[in-house]
Amino acid sequence: MYFIFAGILLMLLAVAHLIWGEKQIVRTLRESDEPQLVKTGFAIGWYQITGILFLLGFSLILLTSSLAVEIAEMIATISLMMILGNLSIFVIISTINYKGLLKQSLPQIVLFGALIAMLVVGLML
Repeated sequence: MYFIFAGILLMLLAVAHLIWGEKQIVRTLRESDEPQLVKTGFAIGWYQITGILFLLGFSLILLTSSLAVEIAEMIATISLMMILGNLSIFVIISTINYKGLLKQSLPQIVLFGALIAMLVVGLML
């Protein structure tokens, strides 16, 4: 049950990541004087992360409802590791380069914390 809620939350976070990023970051970068390679490289990375979040959420929902518990737990563990890794990288780089971003991203950080908690509780049950 926790994996299904975590999957739904991950998919919602992916949609929020897509919309917010397009409005706040990608559009601004697209209109900047940065070289096209920089613009394209950043956009690729941004949309890849969005896709990974969505697919991890979808996988958690699909696998929890249709496959053996061991496989669902394996997917949940992989998801947990990926989310913890990405969140850690975000916090470290933001702390070093742009501390204001942590404050601006507090709602997302809290939601990712809830997501991590759901995955951990689901794995412990």
